[in-house]
Amino acid sequence: MPLLSELKNLPVYTKSGKHLGHIVEIEFDPTSQLIVRYQVSRWPTLPGFWPGRLLIAREQVISISKTAMVVEDLTAEAKAVPEATLAAS
Repeated sequence: MPLLSELKNLPVYTKSGKHLGHIVEIEFDPTSQLIVRYQVSRWPTLPGFWPGRLLIAREQVISISKTAMVVEDLTAEAKAVPEATLAAS
């Protein structure tokens, strides 16, 4: 199992092999001390290239290794969230 410090910038792929980007932030629940979701963005981030981050719930994660995180294939429920929305939360 990778260390928390190793998760930042870890590449993220779907089960079918599509590259989604890299982990840029990890959100924790302070009460349970569990990861709630991962924020994924293209890396390096290019202004105007991808105007948001993809939020991946821990339930969507299939596996995490020291080389990559694999998640369920995207559905209509998964969507990019504008960075302005993330800054406000």
